[in-house]
Amino acid sequence: MNGKTKSLIALVAALVGLLCGIVGLWFMAQPVVVIIGIVLSIVGIVFGAMGMKAMKAEGQSTGMAVAGLVLGIVATVLGFIFLPCACAAREVIKYGSSLTEYANSFSNLLN
Repeated sequence: MNGKTKSLIALVAALVGLLCGIVGLWFMAQPVVVIIGIVLSIVGIVFGAMGMKAMKAEGQSTGMAVAGLVLGIVATVLGFIFLPCACAAREVIKYGSSLTEYANSFSNLLN
């Protein structure tokens, strides 16, 4: 696999990871989508690093590999931010008012 192929894989995986993170935010009750986004963005980081190394060795521009690497990092960070939000939203949807009652009773304990 040459440097250009690795760079293209990095860019595509990072973009798909970022898109999965955004879709996971949109469908907040589906943490699985966010997890898929995190996995794909990590793939983007790995292939971005591999692509940069291969492109530097070939003496070619590393722009696409850097883009995949940066997008992968951004998507991973956003995914780890969105994941707890998605899990919490899923629990609120699943248990509804019982969580509100639990939160109120916990709040009363603190006061």
